[in-house]
Amino acid sequence: MGFTRFNPSDGKSTSFPTDDPELVPLPRNIASGPDDALWLIQRDAHIARVSTAGDVTEPYQGLAQATAIGLGPDQHLWVTGPDVLWRFAP
Repeated sequence: MGFTRFNPSDGKSTSFPTDDPELVPLPRNIASGPDDALWLIQRDAHIARVSTAGDVTEPYQGLAQATAIGLGPDQHLWVTGPDVLWRFAP
């Protein structure tokens, strides 16, 4: 398991394997954050950060019903789910 970065300008891709396959299981949703990292909601509702170098930060515990994450106009990450809207500040 890992991540692949695709560069549309030259068509090249770079793969970043993760050392621990349990660390980032099956993301539900991925968003680019204010720090240029990728933030994702995992199927177990944890939130993980993946740097552009491919480093995965230990997951943060999210809301059990979290289904999506996105960058708001206030440059904060927001998490949504049924009947919930939450500003995520790691």
